Amino acid sequence: MNGTGQCNGPRWGARPTCGTKPGWPRRWLWGRIADWFGVRVAGFSGTVQPLESALANDHALWRDIAGRHGLVEADTGESFFDLFAHLRAARLIP
Repeated sequence: MNGTGQCNGPRWGARPTCGTKPGWPRRWLWGRIADWFGVRVAGFSGTVQPLESALANDHALWRDIAGRHGLVEADTGESFFDLFAHLRAARLIP
């Protein structure tokens, strides 16, 4: 671990220099994603908490956030395929 409590190691895809317990990639990746967005990781409580159900009644909240930050309300499924197409075109994935 480095001084920030994060694993040292290359970005994306390579094993970090810490976290050898089962499940380390998930903890390491989610922690890095949270850091990138500047949010706190809640951690795993032992119960799966799908984001879809957690945000099921938050449409108005998202519209407010999107409006304040000039964001678009994208089709989530299509957004992933757009990202995959971009990564494929950049020859980062097959």
